[in-house]
Amino acid sequence: MQEHHFQIWPGYLTSIRQHEQKILLCCKLSHKIMRDESVLEIIEGCLRGGGDYKSEASRKIVGSTVLTAYNNTTYRVDSIDWESNPMTEFETKNGPETFIRYYERRYQLRIKDRKQPLLFVRASAKNIRGGNDKPILLIPELCRATGITDNMRRNFRLMRELSDKTRLSPREMIDRLNEFNRRLQNSADSMRVFQENNLRLGGNLVKFEGKLLEQQVIHFGGDDQVDLGSRGNN
Repeated sequence: MQEHHFQIWPGYLTSIRQHEQKILLCCKLSHKIMRDESVLEIIEGCLRGGGDYKSEASRKIVGSTVLTAYNNTTYRVDSIDWESNPMTEFETKNGPETFIRYYERRYQLRIKDRKQPLLFVRASAKNIRGGNDKPILLIPELCRATGITDNMRRNFRLMRELSDKTRLSPREMIDRLNEFNRRLQNSADSMRVFQENNLRLGGNLVKFEGKLLEQQVIHFGGDDQVDLGSRGNN
């Protein structure tokens, strides 16, 4: 049976929006599956499998999210550029430079496979709004794969263990959100952003009144009916 090596990284999805009369920081707990294999290893596995390895590699990689460890940033892969490789030159403010030379100079990283294709990433909406609409080319060797593979989905025991690790109780979710709030309150960078926008982050989660709906009965054809109240705890 194939072994799966990965890590579960907890995180948060946040946004700041106006809700009715208040501006709120909305936060959702999230988990990311970080696999130990690089994207280059995925491509090499498709190559060893024979057949149309380019189509197989595209099926496994295009649309997935990868992490570049040298700057701890995630990217969504739009396509694989089979015509380019780390020896391809691109324009910099100091003139043309190869990817090999750029990563060695900028990050002190030596790329081993000089013939690997590159990953094509379109400019994000945020970058476009900032005036940068140029696509990004990534080195598969330096990209870590994320997400769940088809083989992992077919492993019932593994998926059950993943669910146990990522499914939190309401009390655990509240504790995690409060801890995140404390971290923001103690972070000089985050507090500077709030101050620059003349905002103050509250110390507690927002509380609101909930509503208890009356028990309802659904009637089907004939004499069949389902009492939602009696099944609510099942």
